[in-house]
Amino acid sequence: MKNTNWITFCTKAFIVSLVFLVSCEQDNLDETTLIPLFDCEGVELSIGDLCESTNGNGHFGIISANCECEFDCPDNQWMIGNDCIDANGNVGTVNANCECETGQQLDCPDLGLNIGDPCVDANGNTGVVSANCECDTGQQVDCPDLGLNIGDPCVDANGNTGVVSANCECETGQQVDCPDLGLDIGDLCESSNGNGHFGIVSANCECEFDCPDNQWMIGNDCIDENGNVGTVNANCECEL
Repeated sequence: MKNTNWITFCTKAFIVSLVFLVSCEQDNLDETTLIPLFDCEGVELSIGDLCESTNGNGHFGIISANCECEFDCPDNQWMIGNDCIDANGNVGTVNANCECETGQQLDCPDLGLNIGDPCVDANGNTGVVSANCECDTGQQVDCPDLGLNIGDPCVDANGNTGVVSANCECETGQQVDCPDLGLDIGDLCESSNGNGHFGIVSANCECEFDCPDNQWMIGNDCIDENGNVGTVNANCECEL
């Protein structure tokens, strides 16, 4: 009888324990906390993960604590030490200054050349790039406006040949008193009305005639209003 009671007691204790355990499991299910798969669900990545650039350059940044894709060089979305392509299409490596170092950096970027490279100057002369990043053609001239050196032969605006002076002027030995006319004082100068008369260059560098109205000179041939040929008299009339 004692054994029977003991078995009954143990059975009841087991049932109570089982109910308690089941109750605890149910409580645990109600309080379950879901652990997210990513720190940054918006991009489905975690802090420290690699993230691809948005400009298509093939570089990868790192997800920051703010869930942003960060790069060493934000402007280009580059990472220092990665491969890069410069503005001229040369492949290089991103340096600590966020520059694409290609090993083809030029001494003279404005010329697009290195010191010692062949070059062509603005006048079409070939030369070599100097240490000052200038195209040294061996034809640097004393007078750039003329494109000539002092002592070189030259041709002035009137077509006269001469020699370049120390003032970078073309001295022809035919310098004239009146450059605008290309004539000296006292030279003959042609009328502007096509009558074939010649006046004389005055001290004011004007072409003067005895008879300004007709641009005649006294004693020269003339044609009157009727088409008759005569001679200009002292009164500036065409005397037949």
